[in-house]
Amino acid sequence: MEKQNLLETIKETLKNKGLSAKEASLLAVGNPYLITNMGRDRYGMPSVENLAELAKVLDLEFYFGPKRIPERTSLDGFAEKAAEFVYAVDGSREALREGFLPIPYHNMDPKHRGKGVAPVSFSRAWMVDLGLNPENLHMVEVPNARMSPTLRCGDLALIDSAPDDNDNLVWAFLDSGNMDIARLSFLGNDGRIIVRDHPDETPQFIPKEKVATIATLGRVIWSGGGLV
Repeated sequence: MEKQNLLETIKETLKNKGLSAKEASLLAVGNPYLITNMGRDRYGMPSVENLAELAKVLDLEFYFGPKRIPERTSLDGFAEKAAEFVYAVDGSREALREGFLPIPYHNMDPKHRGKGVAPVSFSRAWMVDLGLNPENLHMVEVPNARMSPTLRCGDLALIDSAPDDNDNLVWAFLDSGNMDIARLSFLGNDGRIIVRDHPDETPQFIPKEKVATIATLGRVIWSGGGLV
């Protein structure tokens, strides 16, 4: 990050937190002029250690290394437009500026096809921590009660379309063109096993000649209850 951009970020964060540059500098390193001196060429940039301490005080991420999430994704432009109407709890700033990303409904969700974004936004920092790529994330509505009590009919489920062949994960998938959600076990070319959590449901074996009827959309990584 360039020095000017860094200073602007610090000033904006100080304003939001109601801290002065002197107060934040004292809390970080015991020197009231840490931030003030950052804008003066003769002092140069603070040490990495001091910047890290300042980041802790300001609740900012301090990171140096390979990019962990794409700067721009095919989702970004859409999300920025949608975020104009998605506000923080206090209604003061757009969700995207607060670091939250609206999630679009999956186009194979029959109930929400063409409806844009879901009513829930997720933190970019949370995505980074889990190694998630926003391009792979979509929202679907749980279509039935066959996964209850784990997932109820009408719950929202965030799905990740990144490849994952681990067994017993919960997936949204198409079964002969109809969307469903269940635990899948992958048997290579030998078939699939579908397991649902409802006590009345029995495991279902899909033989290899019918594997093509099962098309995964994404594994469920978060779920939330709908309106009651």
